[in-house]
Amino acid sequence: MPYIAVHSAKKLSTDEALRLENGLNEAISLIPGKSQELLLIEIIDGVRMSRNGNVREDLLYVDVRCFRKAPFKDNKLFTEAVNGVLEDVLDLQEDSVYLTITEYDSWGTRGSLKSIE
Repeated sequence: MPYIAVHSAKKLSTDEALRLENGLNEAISLIPGKSQELLLIEIIDGVRMSRNGNVREDLLYVDVRCFRKAPFKDNKLFTEAVNGVLEDVLDLQEDSVYLTITEYDSWGTRGSLKSIE
């Protein structure tokens, strides 16, 4: 079950949030073994964000968490697809977006803990 949290300084409209969710659902399939059926998306908008001491409304942070390590090339394709979605939906440029991918060897779901071991 991959998890994506989007933290946006801008307050999103319902349409923007839905379009963002749809784009993230499509992009996740670029990572082998990941699909939208198990993707959990959290959107947190209207948060105070600053860079270099300047509060800005055009900043956005995407926190991606996945069970099992994926090849770099696939994570790179996913990152580029997410940036494309953000540019299309929210008109955000690449220098306004921060994205991290954290990959875990164990993951709890459905009442139990899975491990790659």
